[in-house]
Amino acid sequence: MARPRARRGSPLYMTPALELLFHSYPLVKKNLSIFSLLYFFPLVVGLSNGFWVVDLERHLTPDALDAANAVGNPMLPAYSYGRLTLMFIVAITIATVAKIMLHSAELRAAEDKRIKPLPLWRLVKTRWQQFLGLYIVSSAIISVWLIPAYLDRHMWLELICFIPALYFLRKYFLAPYVLLDNPEMNFWQAMSRSSEMTGKDPRSIYSMIGVMLIFALFGIIPFIGWIFAFGLLFFYSAAPAIRYRELKRLT
Repeated sequence: MARPRARRGSPLYMTPALELLFHSYPLVKKNLSIFSLLYFFPLVVGLSNGFWVVDLERHLTPDALDAANAVGNPMLPAYSYGRLTLMFIVAITIATVAKIMLHSAELRAAEDKRIKPLPLWRLVKTRWQQFLGLYIVSSAIISVWLIPAYLDRHMWLELICFIPALYFLRKYFLAPYVLLDNPEMNFWQAMSRSSEMTGKDPRSIYSMIGVMLIFALFGIIPFIGWIFAFGLLFFYSAAPAIRYRELKRLT
């Protein structure tokens, strides 16, 4: 059963999801250089994807399609696959390191602590196995429900598959902050604790996910819309950590 909504000013009060933007904005702005550095990689990837799509639409020809289809050709030189694999591994490594540092920066910002790059890097060096396990296992549990929709793309099937995926996303939404707060825990324990915490007030997490999806929808507008969506999500960065601290008071 969902927890009754407390009055504003109560220690049990949950800030409305959209209002969290105005709590997160000054915290991110206060640590703008750190957050900008941590968001640099996803910004570059997003922009490069945007330019690739524009270029593809402008230059797609029958010859280009034939060249694209050659990727699956067994005669393609082996070094091409090796290069792609290496690029993928490097990209995943950078993304994982940035994600660990970002979660730590978000929690420290929500606690109104000063954020320095060196402690963030030390965290990666000492605890990367815990976080990598968390990211892999939680992502797999959430994504496995979307496989049928990916294989058979019907609207009704996508909606049905989205429901359990959203449910598990809610359960494990706060797991990175639990793991940061409890170094003695393994990632399974952090996921269990996150499930327990978010179960106290599921609406507070679902509403945040909804706000983030709405922000992301601005990305449908070519280029300018994507920049606007990126900016909103950038300044919303500390919101999940703020929500974690609010729910932590209930347990």
